[in-house]
Amino acid sequence: MPCVPSTLSVNQTEAFRNQNRMIVNRPQMSSGAGRLVSAQTGALLVGISSLLRNLYPFRKHVDPHTSEMLVKIGRKLTGE
Repeated sequence: MPCVPSTLSVNQTEAFRNQNRMIVNRPQMSSGAGRLVSAQTGALLVGISSLLRNLYPFRKHVDPHTSEMLVKIGRKLTGE
């Protein structure tokens, strides 16, 4: 069976270009907002890890190393 290269239609190509243009033109966050998002994400990870450790259904099925890793990542993000 011969190999036939696939081609994009004009509409698909234009949609792909527009998609890439939208990603490039995305507004950037300020460094203060970025730190806030990192701190909140870190706090969320620490909270999730405490749930994994303390709630019976999760504690029974989730490896303890998973919650330890989440705490380490969360603390790095929060700056602790």
